[in-house]
Amino acid sequence: ASQEGQSLCDFCPKGEYSNDTRLTNCYPCPTGFTTAQIASVLPSTCKCPETTFEAAGEKVCRPCLPGMSCPFGSKEANIPREPGDMLVDAPQVTEGFYSEYSNPLSIYACRLRSHCPGG
Repeated sequence: ASQEGQSLCDFCPKGEYSNDTRLTNCYPCPTGFTTAQIASVLPSTCKCPETTFEAAGEKVCRPCLPGMSCPFGSKEANIPREPGDMLVDAPQVTEGFYSEYSNPLSIYACRLRSHCPGG
């Protein structure tokens, strides 16, 4: 509850967080970032929305590139750089396209869609 004597809790709306359990203040996520849900309590819950990704070395969300999908929270820094790397919170190449580990943000269309399953 945000006021003394209040019986129901207030929650920060989506796109804001409170690092105070008494919810005295809600703080907005940085421009372009949002939270996945209401009631977020840490600044680290502010992430790039779906269809965008966080550019490496910058605190900015960039539009997902053609031939890629970008789930909520995608980061360029999380793109696998070699075979066997885990694909977690990263932009993903979609079916019919491919990229190379050495330059993962250069996306190429496949001549035969069936040869490029995505991922």
